[in-house]
Amino acid sequence: MTAVPSLLPEPDLDLGIADGRLLAASEPAEIRGGGRDDVRLLLQERESGRLEHRHFRELPDLLRRGDLLVVNRSATLPASLPALDAAGRPLRLHVAQRLGAGLYRLEARGADGLQPAERVPAAGERLSLARGQGDRLGLKVMRRASATSRQVVAAVDGSRSLLPWLVESGQPIRYAYVPRAWPIEFYQTVFAGPPGSAEMPSAARPFSQGTLAALRRHGVRVVALTLHCGLSSEEVAGSLTQHYLPPEFYRLPAATVRAILETRASGGRVIAVGTTVVRAIVSATRGGTLAAGRGLAGAVVRPGTDVRLIDGLLTGLHTPRSSHLAMLEAFAPPEHLWLAYEAAIERDYLWHEFGDVHLILPGGPEA
Repeated sequence: MTAVPSLLPEPDLDLGIADGRLLAASEPAEIRGGGRDDVRLLLQERESGRLEHRHFRELPDLLRRGDLLVVNRSATLPASLPALDAAGRPLRLHVAQRLGAGLYRLEARGADGLQPAERVPAAGERLSLARGQGDRLGLKVMRRASATSRQVVAAVDGSRSLLPWLVESGQPIRYAYVPRAWPIEFYQTVFAGPPGSAEMPSAARPFSQGTLAALRRHGVRVVALTLHCGLSSEEVAGSLTQHYLPPEFYRLPAATVRAILETRASGGRVIAVGTTVVRAIVSATRGGTLAAGRGLAGAVVRPGTDVRLIDGLLTGLHTPRSSHLAMLEAFAPPEHLWLAYEAAIERDYLWHEFGDVHLILPGGPEA
């Protein structure tokens, strides 16, 4: 289990908001009749909590010349696989992460993948994958990922890779609020590069080539890192300190580190596009120094976490009991986030990966 410093304050993971009040985006923005960038943007001033209702296409106008956006370029895998349990009953396996040769962390779901399986497979239980021409692949459950997690660690027979199975038989992971299956292309951002994410780094989904061109004209730079996202399906039960947040593989290029440090030295603002970018930067900061390289991002970002290298955050709208809300509270106090979420609910903003976005900036927009 990833250790969380016990001296940090416990975050408010509910914000006094009931999940049933949230309006889910059930399909991509381009299917709703616009483009990827046709989503709303809730702008919030970091210090005061002041709000403005804007549009994502206005993003270049909300930033300053000399600002820097840091994005995650991990591409999304079709990480939901049809499978059978030991009794031959259908289910789906959501493949969260490759841990080593033939070893994977995954979650068992119902036959349609929209809900968790009725029970967590036990250690020693056999699962199997099947595809055309009778080709089968067995998996053995080794252990639970943690005492409270629905995820398990499983070994693939012959230490084989699941990647060919994902490419041939996998579908993008989706949940009950997305009733229709969409092709993997709808789950890739314009920045997508090396594949490895079980779920899309969705804060960057609204970006289009038009948005990027406008940002360049406004003197805003965009640089990238890679963090392969796991699963978001498990709510925080009880204290965040006891919640299992598995580390995720990241790669932080030296050029991105230089851009971050140069931007801060010149008075520009560093804005993380997504909670995954925040986790990677915090995990790569050692003794106050940001280090290029690769490794496992194990930081659990919460109120009191040092995020001084990051001035602003562009993110989606997050559900109660998610660890993402704890990360937001490193940038804004719970009372400011409550104001933002209440305003978003009143204006029918859309939640989840195909939904609207929330931009937290210091000092508000400037020319």
